[in-house]
Amino acid sequence: MPKPSCWTRPDVSQVVVGGTIAESGIPTLGISSAIDPGNYGHEDTALVLLDLLSAAAPNPNSLNTFLGPQSDKIGFIGRGLGNIITHEIGHYSGNWHTDQFEDTANLMDQGGNIAQKPFTGFEDTLDTAAWGYSRGLG
Repeated sequence: MPKPSCWTRPDVSQVVVGGTIAESGIPTLGISSAIDPGNYGHEDTALVLLDLLSAAAPNPNSLNTFLGPQSDKIGFIGRGLGNIITHEIGHYSGNWHTDQFEDTANLMDQGGNIAQKPFTGFEDTLDTAAWGYSRGLG
């Protein structure tokens, strides 16, 4: 008997990994349904599309662009997808984009044009996510 779907269960958020821009109609690598400071909504969805990530090199969005003959392909692709998936979970856990041009790398760094970033200020991504997931556990 197949397992029941978690799609409509309360308190379940998910990340859908797969599909293309053409299928989704959303021109992006990944997107989250919300930026939810405090993680008050527990039924969020994020989407990570695979068409640009799997495009032939030298596409700047393709993981293939960064692979060479000696690369650990499975490890690299796993880490690359894991980082994008976690970035989208970070949004529905309450985190905004951080500045990718700062000296400190952050999983929430924005991947696009920083001039289009509509928000300014400081983002404490670790504590934001920790607070959003730890309330009421004491």
